[in-house]
Amino acid sequence: MNLVGGLRLHAEERFGSLFCPCSNEWPHTILEGRRHRLCCFSTVLLGCATCLCMRKKILVVDDNKHLLGLLRLNLKGQGFSIATAANGIDAIQKAVSLAPDLILLDLLLPGLDGFAVCETLRKHPITASTPIIIMSGMSGEFTRYAGFESGGTDFIAKPVTPKALLSKIKNLLHARPETAGPAPA
Repeated sequence: MNLVGGLRLHAEERFGSLFCPCSNEWPHTILEGRRHRLCCFSTVLLGCATCLCMRKKILVVDDNKHLLGLLRLNLKGQGFSIATAANGIDAIQKAVSLAPDLILLDLLLPGLDGFAVCETLRKHPITASTPIIIMSGMSGEFTRYAGFESGGTDFIAKPVTPKALLSKIKNLLHARPETAGPAPA
């Protein structure tokens, strides 16, 4: 049953009545229906995680084209809208023009490094509160500290595992902006 404001109500024996805050047509077929209903049921106040991902934009910044392609493919497969940049200057331009919901930022970039990109984005009103996950093969304590000092919200060491990255992304996208901050080490 369709309700006001794009809400959907679905009642089924043994599942009860579930509300889905989807803004588009019920996005899952009957084959995927149980997973969707469970998702909506467990996050009824936050919204369906599957539907939420479809609306979220992520800017992925890395000069490694192979990794950039893998991240794009993996995150698109999770329902995110993906934009990419391969250097620091392009990263700033795209972040300001696209206003992504989250940025994945490599530190070692041609031109402008990730620290400088992060500091610049924190000074711009459009990206000042955008969560930034810093990705780096340099995962020592100093690098992590410098990443947080430059404005990073979280840090993940390369090589990145899809499961760990997706977990960090979902946690930051569901966090309220005023409570988002560096994850515990």
